[in-house]
Amino acid sequence: MQLDTLDANTTFYWRARASNDKGTSFYSDIASFTTGDEPSGVDETERIPTKFVLAQNYPNPFNPSTTIYYEIPKNSYVKIIIYDVLGRVTAILADGVQPANKYSIKWSPFNLNSGVYLCKILARSQDGLDNFVSAKKLLFIK
Repeated sequence: MQLDTLDANTTFYWRARASNDKGTSFYSDIASFTTGDEPSGVDETERIPTKFVLAQNYPNPFNPSTTIYYEIPKNSYVKIIIYDVLGRVTAILADGVQPANKYSIKWSPFNLNSGVYLCKILARSQDGLDNFVSAKKLLFIK
């Protein structure tokens, strides 16, 4: 859909997904913006996540690198660890306090063998009310 002008004081909603020869992604969360009093004045605000998320890395399988996406809804201590199938730590991609936001980290395991790896996120909100643990399987192919 394409609009030449946007009505004043109107909320617009959308969602997106990607598609290529490897397949089609899930739809994104619904996002929105509301126009101001003037039709030409569109205020877009950055959407702060509403929940903790560790998304599946992309691409997967991958070579030589992959991107890991995650969301933090409030200031939190975040640790992201990559394990091999024997449970050994092969990389620590994040280890510290991060503000609420959406993040992506690129991982390039140059010195590791092909195989299955596990990406685990541990997050603890600074207010102490939320703890989040999640893991995803990553497949590295040389």
